[in-house]
Amino acid sequence: MPGVYSITNMRSGKVYFGSTMRPFAQRWKEHRHRLRAGTHDNHGLLRDWQKDGVKSFCFSIIEELGNSDQPAKREQWHLDKARETGLSVYNVGAIVGFPRLGEHHTKEAKRKIGIASRRRIITEEARKHMSESGRARHWKPSREHQKQLFCSRAKSYPALRHRETGDIIPAGIGLRRLCMQYGWNLSSLRNLLLGKWSHYKGWQLLEQRAIS
Repeated sequence: MPGVYSITNMRSGKVYFGSTMRPFAQRWKEHRHRLRAGTHDNHGLLRDWQKDGVKSFCFSIIEELGNSDQPAKREQWHLDKARETGLSVYNVGAIVGFPRLGEHHTKEAKRKIGIASRRRIITEEARKHMSESGRARHWKPSREHQKQLFCSRAKSYPALRHRETGDIIPAGIGLRRLCMQYGWNLSSLRNLLLGKWSHYKGWQLLEQRAIS
């Protein structure tokens, strides 16, 4: 049943407000599981749970909402009322559903953050590495280098002669480009160059040698 609930630290009187669309018992079980595992999202509640123990906390149903699909609005109302009366709460956000919205660092926390930032030292070696990494991301190879890369990756092929017309294709580099130019199948051309086939579409090796 949808509704609003609270988890109260009976030692300190501090309260955590929540809402659910599921049965209250199931929601309380989920909270206990995450608190015991140390993975609960609310660090204040988790810290006190680990310090004071499970017996110091009480789960209470504040409001049952029947078939209402807006329990978060009622949770917001109860949370605002609690804050107006000065009740200490574990909820850190000003708005339900946005736990970090409205949260502010204390002066002490800001001071520690500032000290940690000032103590961070970047060595000359690290600066040089970051600079080189930045240049590498914007590096573009020259046309000559692109040609060298293409040649290093492309397979060379020997000269070919058509057995009927006598036409000759000179030896070159780039099997894929050759296949695209003539509409050939790459695997079939490889069979010819490797000597597995004597001819392919009328083309033969001008000299009997295998692909390099």
